[in-house]
Amino acid sequence: MTNVNIRFKQEEWIPGVIVGDNHDIVRSTYDDSTRSVWSLVRAQKNEEYNIESTTINMEFKTGVMDIDISELTNCQNLEQLTLISLDLTEIDLSPLANLSHLYSLDLHWNNVETIDLEVLASSPSLETINLKSNKLTSLRLGQLPRLKSLNLSSNMLNEIDLTTLSSSPNLESVNLELNCLGSLDLFPLTYCVNLKSLNLDLNRLENIQLAPLANCHNLEYLNLAHNPLDVIDLQPIEKLESLKEIILPTR
Repeated sequence: MTNVNIRFKQEEWIPGVIVGDNHDIVRSTYDDSTRSVWSLVRAQKNEEYNIESTTINMEFKTGVMDIDISELTNCQNLEQLTLISLDLTEIDLSPLANLSHLYSLDLHWNNVETIDLEVLASSPSLETINLKSNKLTSLRLGQLPRLKSLNLSSNMLNEIDLTTLSSSPNLESVNLELNCLGSLDLFPLTYCVNLKSLNLDLNRLENIQLAPLANCHNLEYLNLAHNPLDVIDLQPIEKLESLKEIILPTR
C-alpha cells in the first residue's frame, strides 16, 4: 500500500437533475434567476494521501455528512491532522490511537456532539488538541502525558472532568471559554506546573476554588470574566510572581 483514502459523503448543489449510483438526490429546486433546475445531492467521495504523509489538512466548504478515516491507522509518520467544517455529530478517532508521531489534532469548527478522546491515551506524542466551535456537552479526556494545549472553547459543555490532566505535566494552555459550565474542579491542575494560561470566560460558574493553582508557578493569564461569581478568593494565587493578567467578572 502506497496511498490511503479518506472517504466521506458530501452534500452539494449541482445543476440539473442528477441520476447515478454515486449520488443520492436530497431535493431539487427551480431557480428563476438562471431558469434552471438545481439538485442537492449527497455523493460518496474520497481524498487520497500518500501513506508517508506527515500532514493531512482537509477543510470542507460544503456539508460532509459522514467520514471514514480508518485507513489513517497505516499512516505511521502522520504528525498533524486537521479536519475542518464537517457536519457530523460524532467522529471515531480510534484509527489514530497508535500513531506514535501524531502531535497535533485540529477538529475545530465542526458540529461534533460526541467524541471519545480516551482512545488517544496511547498516543505518546500528542501535544495539541483543538476542538473549538463544536457542540460538545460533555467530554471524557484520556491520559495524554505530552499534552501542551487543550482548546475546548465555544462548545456547549455543562460538565467536564479534568482528572486525567494531572498526568499532563507539560500542559501550558487550557481554554474553556464560552461554554455552559456551572462548576469546575481545578484540583487536577495542581500537577500542571507548566500551566501558563487558563481561560474560563463566558461560563455559568457560581463558585470556583483557585487553591489548586497555587502550585502553577508559570501561570501568566487567568480569565474568569462573565461568570456569576459572587465571591472569589484570590489569596491562593497572590504569591504567583509569574501572573501578568487576571480578568474578573464585573458588576
